Amino acid sequence: GRPLIIGRYDELQQVQPDIDLTIYNALENGVSRMHAIIQAQKGKIFLQDTNSSNGTFINSIRISPGINHPLQYGDIISFGKLKFQLVFI
Repeated sequence: GRPLIIGRYDELQQVQPDIDLTIYNALENGVSRMHAIIQAQKGKIFLQDTNSSNGTFINSIRISPGINHPLQYGDIISFGKLKFQLVFI
């Protein structure tokens, strides 16, 4: 599938990510406007940090920007201080 940008909406700079975390207090939790990219490839899901200011973490381990990192069911993903758990339905 096509890559999806994860981040927060910014009206002044007209930034509208595909997955908008604004309603989860993204700014206060350190989420960048264009924080990360999530993409499905060959039946797997990958997450890539876009050199965000406060980092992206998988299971509390900071991932390197610009590199696809595979995700697994149950992973805890943090965009800055904002945490989510990955669940497939």
